[in-house]
Amino acid sequence: MFFRVSHKEVAEDITEDVFIKAWQKIGTVKAESFGGWLYQIARNRVIDHYRQDKGTVDLVEVENILEAPDDLANNANQVLNQELFMRLLHQLTPEQQVIVKLKFLEDLDNPEIAELVAKSEGSIRVIQHRAIQKLQQLLEEHIN
Repeated sequence: MFFRVSHKEVAEDITEDVFIKAWQKIGTVKAESFGGWLYQIARNRVIDHYRQDKGTVDLVEVENILEAPDDLANNANQVLNQELFMRLLHQLTPEQQVIVKLKFLEDLDNPEIAELVAKSEGSIRVIQHRAIQKLQQLLEEHIN
């Protein structure tokens, strides 16, 4: 959730909502599709969040920056690296973006991803490989 909303407290709130909704409907899901079902609830909740988002500032982050000015450069570099990754990610095909996000941001394994996107595991591996190659190429172009 954190990678989707970039705000710790909001991510925690959304995660709580997801598990409450899942708990309320747990009797309606088959065991073999539980992961995909739970992921879909989370995905929908993130979409709802962005529909309602009024723009917030994480006070803990502001506090940390004010308290630790020597870490300001490190924090700035981390933010810039994340922003660069997201810009490069948006240059991939929509299918590649979804697969990369599921694999590396959501930390799902290939069988789970294959189930979610209704593709074979082999297709998932090929898409991931091509996406990583494209990201490497885009990063090299950015550096040079």
